[in-house]
Amino acid sequence: MYSLDVNFLTDRNLEIKGPVVAATADGPSLQQQLPIYIGAGVMVVLPLLAGLSLLFVGWQKEQAQANIQTLEAELAKLNAQNKKIQEIEGKIKTIDDDIAGLVGVFNQIKPWSAILQDLTDQTPATVQISGIQQADRVLTLTGFSRNYADLNDFLLTLQNSRFFKADSTKLVTATANPLPITGIETDSGGGATAPKQPASGAADKPAGPTVTVPTGVKYTITTELSDTPDNELMSELTRKGAIGLVTRFKILEQKGIMSSQKPTDPIVSPAPPGTPPPA
Repeated sequence: MYSLDVNFLTDRNLEIKGPVVAATADGPSLQQQLPIYIGAGVMVVLPLLAGLSLLFVGWQKEQAQANIQTLEAELAKLNAQNKKIQEIEGKIKTIDDDIAGLVGVFNQIKPWSAILQDLTDQTPATVQISGIQQADRVLTLTGFSRNYADLNDFLLTLQNSRFFKADSTKLVTATANPLPITGIETDSGGGATAPKQPASGAADKPAGPTVTVPTGVKYTITTELSDTPDNELMSELTRKGAIGLVTRFKILEQKGIMSSQKPTDPIVSPAPPGTPPPA
């Protein structure tokens, strides 16, 4: 018996036309998936960086806190030292003020030896000082002058003295009066009288000669001690013989307690026209 054996695969005479396309698996490619990988990396790195930043900030905060505590401790020490320095400066200022006050008082005390010597040098030969009175810093001079011109010269000379204030040196009174001559008496009217007659038993002796007493000027002058510090009158004090005071001033200057000042020359006001020169 015959059998029919037909192979449909081999016997098919099919003709393949067109290009052959290789079969590919379905799904996205690596290039398409690259943004996904980058995004995943970023999602992993960002939290890691944030954590590291938090750790770094915490470490920085601890370091800053430690530095603040160290600075606060140093500041406390400096404040304590500053307080001690201020206390010392306060004590020094108190001592300086006391010294300045003592030096100021000491610097305003005019030695009487220099004042009297200055009056002696300023007084003309025709003017006599019979009395000096002091009330605080005001001096009152009384005496006699040969005439008004000599008295005026004496007044101008006192006004030019650095030991007295020029604007406070004034002539208070000036009256005509017989000059005080020893052994001659004057009556209340200002005239001269002869010597008294001898007592009983001497009537036969001749009377003494009659002496005419010249009339002068009895004056009163007020002045005030100058406010010029003594350390500015060094040359005048030396000339007037106040060597002890000048020596003390030099010692104070050497120790830095008193500053040295260059003395200035006195300002001499011109005399009025027609005034005779001092004797």
